[in-house]
Amino acid sequence: MRHLLAPFLLLSAAACSTISVGAYAAFRGPDALSAEPSSFQIVSSTPQGVQLDPAGQVLRLSATRSETGQRVEELFALDRLAIGSSGLKGIKPAEGENLFLYKIAPDELERYASLQDQIQGWRDGSKVNTRQVLAMSVLPAGCIVADTPAEERLSTFWLSVDEGDSFMPLAKDIDPTALALNAQQSEAVQTC
Repeated sequence: MRHLLAPFLLLSAAACSTISVGAYAAFRGPDALSAEPSSFQIVSSTPQGVQLDPAGQVLRLSATRSETGQRVEELFALDRLAIGSSGLKGIKPAEGENLFLYKIAPDELERYASLQDQIQGWRDGSKVNTRQVLAMSVLPAGCIVADTPAEERLSTFWLSVDEGDSFMPLAKDIDPTALALNAQQSEAVQTC
C-alpha cells in the first residue's frame, strides 16, 4: 500500500512547488535567450480601470554573470498589434477585462538579438556553463481611472517566445503602478 501512495505524494508535492523560468524553458524548448526575437509576443490582461497606452509599453531584459558580477540591462519598445494576430492559446479574458497583444518593435529586434549573443557569450567557449541570473519584465505605461480600488487594478502580463503557441506569466495579478514603481518609472502610470 505504501508503494501505491508514493506516486500520489510525489504528484501532490509537485503541484505545490514552483518551477523557474529557466527550468520551464528547458522542458518546452525555446527561451528568452535562444528564441528568435521576432517570435516574442506579450499579452496584457487588464481590468477596465487600467488604461494602457498603445505605444508606451517596454520590455526589460537584465542578466547578471554570477562569477564576475557583470550586469547588463536593456529596455525594448513594444508595438501593440491587433489581438487577432495571435492564437492566444490558453489565455482568455475574464468578464470586464481587456487583452492587448504586443511584439518587440521591429527596429529593436537586432539590438535584442545582440544582447542575447552577449549573454550567451559569457560561456567563453568553455564547456562549463556560467551561472546567469536572468530577469525579464514589462514596464507598463498608461493611467489608472481615478478612485479605482487596488483590487480592481490587478493586471497580468504573459510572454510567448514561440509566436503565441504557448504563454507563461511575466507578472501575474499585479498593480501596474507597483510594476512602474519597482522599475523606478512611477511617472509612467498616472491617474486619469
